[in-house]
Amino acid sequence: MKVDAIEFPIVRVDYVKGPNENIEDTLSDLSDLLKRQQPFVFVGEGVPQEENKNLEERKKVALWMKANHEDVQKWIKGHVHVVKEADKFEMMQEFSIIFKKFWGYPMIVVRTSEEALSEAALLLKPE
Repeated sequence: MKVDAIEFPIVRVDYVKGPNENIEDTLSDLSDLLKRQQPFVFVGEGVPQEENKNLEERKKVALWMKANHEDVQKWIKGHVHVVKEADKFEMMQEFSIIFKKFWGYPMIVVRTSEEALSEAALLLKPE
């Protein structure tokens, strides 16, 4: 997963794994975002490819999540995901339930980029 924070507090995510990309870099990028101590929202698009994470990578993600749980809950307001393919939309909505259980913040599945930005703005609105 690639993380692009140039539009912070909107943080774009891309699930296409590059040849030189590794889980440590991704977790480092996520840690850097949390260190800002400002609310933000992830925005992604498409259906993530089935990642062939090995057991070691899964352990690293789980340990990172455990170590950063409080900050994740405090600063990440959600993940808005654009799925334009009608046949994949429902699948991603179902996946969003599992996503929230693991990460602790909601995944909102929408059909357009405009909807994504609108939902992100709502998530970032002060309570």
